[in-house]
Formats: sequence, C-alpha cells, structure tokens
Amino acid sequence: MTNIPFTKRALRGLCGKMSREQADNDVKKTMDVFAE
Repeated sequence: MTNIPFTKRALRGLCGKMSREQADNDVKKTMDVFAE
C-alpha cells in the first residue's frame, strides 16, 4: 500500500468526527433511558 499521509489524516479526522457524534448520540440515548 502506498503511503498517502493527507488521505490517511483526512480519513482519520472524518472517522474521529463520526465517532464523536456517535458518542454524543449514545449519551443522549442513555440519558433518555435514565430519565424514564
């Protein structure tokens, strides 16, 4: 595999952003469950 730092960095940033949003959603869901 060829080394493409920009693409890897962009991909990692995108994955990090997605997982952060997913974590926020999980926290909201958890709070909703406890609120009931």
